[in-house]
Amino acid sequence: AFQKMRLFLLVYLNPLQTAYQAARQGYFGPNGAKSIESIKSQLAYVVKNDDAYWVTQNQGYDPDFMVLCRDVRNEIERSAAA
Repeated sequence: AFQKMRLFLLVYLNPLQTAYQAARQGYFGPNGAKSIESIKSQLAYVVKNDDAYWVTQNQGYDPDFMVLCRDVRNEIERSAAA
């Protein structure tokens, strides 16, 4: 089951990572910040699952994308604790 989920996540996360890098590099122009917020909201559904979060941190993603995933996960945990 984990292998199927991992494959799905890789297919789902790769475009998000590409869009995140494009937004950070200014390819979306003035909409870059808005695009990053959209990516973060999509990531929130993924990183709240422990196995899915593990994929974001251990499958060779760009370090900046890994930090973004970690930050989103931390925001979710802070909200749950409040």
